[in-house]
Amino acid sequence: MNNFAKIFSIILLLILSFSNSSATYFYASVNTQIKINNVDTTFVNLGEVFSSFAWYYDWKIPKSYKYISLEIKGVNEWTKVYDDLQKLVYMDILPNKKYKINRYSKISAYTLYKLAEKLFSVNLVQSSQIKYLKSRKANVNDLIYLEKVLNKEEKKPNPLSGAKEEEYNEIKIRTKNNSELYKTKQAIFNDVYKTIQSEHYERDTISDIDLIEWATKGLAEGTWDIHTTYFPPTDNKDFQESLDGNFEWIGSYVEMEKPWILRIVSPIPGSPSEKAGLKWWDIILKADDKEIIDSTSLAEAISWIKWPKGTEVELTILRDWKVIKIKVIRDNIVIKSVEYKKLDSKTFYIKLLIFDSNISKEFNDALLALEKERWIKKVIFDLRNNWGWYLDQVSDMLWNFVPKWLPTAVVKYKKWDQNYYSKGYNIIDFSKYNIVLLQNWGTASASEIFIGTIKDYFPKSTIIWEQSYWKGSVQTIKSYKDWSSFKYTIAHWFTWKTQTGINWIWITPDIKLEFDFENFKKSEKDNQLDKAKSIR
Repeated sequence: MNNFAKIFSIILLLILSFSNSSATYFYASVNTQIKINNVDTTFVNLGEVFSSFAWYYDWKIPKSYKYISLEIKGVNEWTKVYDDLQKLVYMDILPNKKYKINRYSKISAYTLYKLAEKLFSVNLVQSSQIKYLKSRKANVNDLIYLEKVLNKEEKKPNPLSGAKEEEYNEIKIRTKNNSELYKTKQAIFNDVYKTIQSEHYERDTISDIDLIEWATKGLAEGTWDIHTTYFPPTDNKDFQESLDGNFEWIGSYVEMEKPWILRIVSPIPGSPSEKAGLKWWDIILKADDKEIIDSTSLAEAISWIKWPKGTEVELTILRDWKVIKIKVIRDNIVIKSVEYKKLDSKTFYIKLLIFDSNISKEFNDALLALEKERWIKKVIFDLRNNWGWYLDQVSDMLWNFVPKWLPTAVVKYKKWDQNYYSKGYNIIDFSKYNIVLLQNWGTASASEIFIGTIKDYFPKSTIIWEQSYWKGSVQTIKSYKDWSSFKYTIAHWFTWKTQTGINWIWITPDIKLEFDFENFKKSEKDNQLDKAKSIR
């Protein structure tokens, strides 16, 4: 294994050397569902290779592998990729050293098969196949073929033979449905429930309702989709209140993707959170002296942080592997949709704060104000920390940019596609303006649709700052009689003209400029907005 570790690390570093070392990487669990009509996802990346190899060792590795603290950079401790790497380090397949990984780096089919040969002591590559394997990237069918070999199952046509990728449709990596296994697991689930009811020592103090509620939460978490969540009645009340637009709070969108991980999704622009310096992806460990642990519910954690207005809460934050403390003054949070003003004689500024149910009307007001300004040459759209929300609202707003009857976006559901077409509003002719778009890590969902579609139809527009949040999925909510609710992913969206989908793939800026928060705190100077104003 030591020899393989050396070989693997050398190849890995060669792969990574082609990546931009200054790039900012994001983290995600492995996407195991390969979707039709999206050619990019047929290719496998380093993260999927790690997951495939780690899966092979699952049954051999004791739970103590989780105590390994990785030196490897570029992976978040609470993701599946991190877990996979811990297993590979435990088995001495990967060296635990300080190097940076971009899980989205693609590898050649030849590299994949040679790695598998070293790892599993099998012969896979014939000399006649080397040229072909080096000429293409590794794809999902390669992993499936390796799985067949390792499990000694009946082999399907060998993907090394040169078969075309388009001949393979809708394939799952490792998570293929197995009816017998499903029946076994279902029987185990039912037996565990019955055993707790009949034999648990503390049966008299165990609530059947709690058992069912936690099982329901587990179903949602089992999707490995951070946007799919079950809200018990108390949590649902806080969730719905957060959409109301008027509440006492610190002013951040938050999510609890796992029982003890309370993450800042996005600070609301102009809120106490933003002013105090909270950032996207911060994890709240404690509120004052109350620690968030695995038994802490979302409702309980929020109750420690919210209200009353004017009081202070000290948050212990995990950021970039460092623990810091930030004090925030609670306030009455009123969420606005749109702010606009003339910055100078030639520049008009429109800030889109949240795509709520009122934004299209308020946006039209901003456009009417812009129409009255005769000398304006440039329009800046600021979508930093705009978490998105209603898809129909952003579609209505895009009618101001996209000519009548031309498509703006397509939403792909499980069994059908829904196309969105422009009604061609003619309030403003945007072709006569220089368009600048501001985005950051807190720019998500509907905001990314807005930016992606404008870039489709106005390719000369300029995007400033960092990669967006990469949320290209659409959620819906089911409400139940007990006041609980279930929010789940129902579709993915794509910009129409270029068929760009950004789920786990960010919108890349044209100009990268990090926000100077320290200078902003001292002088309230916004260096990103200043850069946008300087563009001619």
